[in-house]
Amino acid sequence: MLAYFGGRERGLAELTRLVKEYKANVAIAMAHWSCQQYNGIMRMMKDEVQGKLGVPFFMLNGDLLDARVASSEQMKSDLANFMSSVVGAKPLSS
Repeated sequence: MLAYFGGRERGLAELTRLVKEYKANVAIAMAHWSCQQYNGIMRMMKDEVQGKLGVPFFMLNGDLLDARVASSEQMKSDLANFMSSVVGAKPLSS
């Protein structure tokens, strides 16, 4: 994602702009295990969104090519647990 926007600094700036513009209450990104470069960038994205903006960030583990990484049931459970942990933590934007 960050490379798409022209590198780390521009990518993080664009991510910050999007979170602010859409008044995001949470951010969710799939940690696609087959792409090691993307997974390395995920930590920078989490630090930016959660650390600097205070928006909860969730990395959903999975793999587009290998269902053994996480079953759909596991992914649903992980996502439900994340969402239940942030409900009430921050009022939803209207």
